[in-house]
Parts: sequence; structure tokens; C-alpha cells
Amino acid sequence: MPSSPPCIEQYDAQVGNLEIVDGGVDGKAGRFNESTRVGIWGMGPHSGGVIMSYSLYFKTERIERNMVLLHMGSIFAHRHESKEHIMTLTLDHGIPTLYISSSTRLAATNIQGLADGEWHQIAISMPRKSAKLSELVMIIDGENVSAKVHGDDDYLFFSTNGRVSIGGYGQTGRVYDSNKFRFLSPYYGLIDEVFIWSKPLI
Repeated sequence: MPSSPPCIEQYDAQVGNLEIVDGGVDGKAGRFNESTRVGIWGMGPHSGGVIMSYSLYFKTERIERNMVLLHMGSIFAHRHESKEHIMTLTLDHGIPTLYISSSTRLAATNIQGLADGEWHQIAISMPRKSAKLSELVMIIDGENVSAKVHGDDDYLFFSTNGRVSIGGYGQTGRVYDSNKFRFLSPYYGLIDEVFIWSKPLI
């Protein structure tokens, strides 16, 4: 019998209109605009109250309201917003903002807008299972920053049928771009080194 193939990480994404350009952390980066689609086909890794943390690098080419850096939402949310939480990281005129529903978000405070055409790193660290939104740690360019909850300070419980996309909407339900989430917009700029962990970062 042939030997077993080496163990590799699974990555199954649907990619459209993504330009790979020079620059970024490792020499290359993805350029995103309104027509780019990068959606990971498989559900997860978000599930219930599990720990989820994010990290990515970005360099903006435009200042817009709520440009989506990383989005996780339910694939079955067609007409109404799910009662389970999303986890969608945006830049609101350059201010990092994490949405867990259309009416509840965590926004960085006391920082200069990051839509300045320079490279920045942002990380979101969830300290424990089912943590409150206010317990999340926001890290920008290696420094912890203060953040304010707008809406209810909920215990996080993610959609168990969620799918992840980068720079906009991918495989999630139509409710996100046609109903309560019309205020979110596609990302314009470069993104590099996207990581998602099921553990705290600090």
C-alpha cells in the first residue's frame, strides 16, 4: 500500500477578483476592492461559546465607513438576523470596530484613524470561553488599546453554521448585504497574514 500523505492544514476557499501584489509582511499581499470575494467554504471554526481570536495586517487605499476586514456570519440567515453572534471586524473611517450583531459592537477609542495608507496590524483576543464583549482585548501594532461597547455587553455565543470571509461577504446569508447590515462596505486596500485561533492571544 502507498504511504499516507503528509498531514497538512485544510484550506478550502472560493476566491474571485483578488490581485496578489508586491508588499506586505512576507513580500506579497492581497489587494481587495468592491468586486473581490474571498470566502472560506467550510463552516467554523466558530462554534457556540468557544474562544476565538483574530490577527491580520492591512494597508488601506480608501477611507470608507465600516469596511469589512474579516467577517463571520451564518450561512442560513436569509430574512432575519440570527440570534447567535457574528464576529465581523471592520474599519469605521479607520477606527477598528468589531460587530457581534447589527446593533452591538466594540470600537477602539483614543486612537488616530488607521486608514492612512500605512501597514498596521490588528488583533482581537478572546480571553476565555463565553466571554463578554467588553472582555475582548484589542491590540493595534503590538499595543493594547482601550475599546468601548456600543449596545448590550453580551456573553459571546457564535453561530454554529457560520462561515468566514476576508475583505467583505463570502458564503454567508443574504441578510448581511441586503438587510440589517447594509451599513457595512467592502474593503479597499491590501490585507496580509490573516490568522484565526481557538485560543487567547495574551
